Amino acid sequence: RLSNPLYPALLQVIGAALARSKLRMVVWDSEHGGEQPASIALRQGIVDGVLLTTAKADSPLLREAADARVPVVLVNRTVDGAACDQVSSDNVAGGASVARYLIACGRRRIAMIGGHGEASTIRDRERGFRQALEASGRPLDYANYAQVDTFSHETGRAAVQRLLELAHAPDAVFCTNDVIALGAIDGARARGVRIPEDLWVVGYDDIEMASWGAYDLTTVRQPLDEMVGLAVGHLRSRTNTFGAVARVRHTLAMAIHRYFDEHGFAWIHTPIITASDAEGAGELFRVSTLDLANLPRTPDGSIDYAQDFFAKPAFLTVSGQLNVEGYCLALSKVY
Repeated sequence: RLSNPLYPALLQVIGAALARSKLRMVVWDSEHGGEQPASIALRQGIVDGVLLTTAKADSPLLREAADARVPVVLVNRTVDGAACDQVSSDNVAGGASVARYLIACGRRRIAMIGGHGEASTIRDRERGFRQALEASGRPLDYANYAQVDTFSHETGRAAVQRLLELAHAPDAVFCTNDVIALGAIDGARARGVRIPEDLWVVGYDDIEMASWGAYDLTTVRQPLDEMVGLAVGHLRSRTNTFGAVARVRHTLAMAIHRYFDEHGFAWIHTPIITASDAEGAGELFRVSTLDLANLPRTPDGSIDYAQDFFAKPAFLTVSGQLNVEGYCLALSKVY
C-alpha cells in the first residue's frame, strides 16, 4: 500500500537488499489492482520468489503462491497457519511499551485509535497496548477507543475529533500507525487543542514525516533493515537455479501442450532417443551432439562420449519411431 509512507521506505530497503543479492525486484501495489498481474506472474512461473508486505489470512495471492510452489516470505506481517517464512517485529511488545510510557509519564485519560484486526501488525499493537493497561490496573475504556476503516490522515483527524467530544476528553492518544497519528495532531489543533500541552499523541512505525518540525511525533521505530535482511535471507535459501529452471521448463511445456491441443493435435508419449537401447536395430541410428568432422578422442583413441550431451552413446529407437508413425496413420495430427 504505497499510500502509507512506510511502504515506499520499506521498498527502498528491500530493493537495496535484493540488489546486493543479485536479484531483481518487480513491485505490485495491492491498492491498485496489483494482485491480478502478480497472480498471472505466479501462474506463468516468471518469478522465483515473493515477498508479501500486506498479506492477510484471506489474501488470494498467498494461497496462489503456495499452489504455484513459489517460495513466499511475509515481511512486517504474520498469518497464523501460513506455510511460509514470516518476518515481523514484536508489535505486541511495541504496543505495550507505549502504554507503559504514557502511564509512567502521568497520563490519566488514555485513548487509542486503531483499526480492523485483519492486519497482524495493527491487531498485535492493540493487544499489547490493552494488556499493558490492564496489567497496570487501568484497562482501556470502551468510549476511549476509536476504530478507523482505513489508515489515512483524514480518518485519524476525524477519529481524534470524536474522542475530543467526550465529556472527559483524553489527555493522551495512541495511534496504531503514524499516518493516523499525523491526522490526529492536525485534527486536535483544528479544535484548538494544543499538542503536547493538552494532548499527547504517540504513533507507530517512525515514518520520515514523523520527524518533521511541524509534528515532531513520538513514535515506535520499526527495524526495517533487520526485518528485510532476514526476509531476503529466507527467500535466498528457498530459491535456486534448479528450481527456477524447473519452473521455466514446466511453463514452456504447458504452453506447447496448450498450443497443439488448441490446434487439434494429439500428444504421443513415446521414447524416441535412448542411451540404453536394447533393440539391436536401433543402434543403426546414432544420435549425437558432437562435431562429426572433429570427434573428441580419449587417450586410447576411442570417441570421448563424456563430451556429448548424453555423456554416452545414444540412438534413435526404431520402436518409438514406428509408434509415432502408427499414430500418424490413425490420427493424422500428432506431436
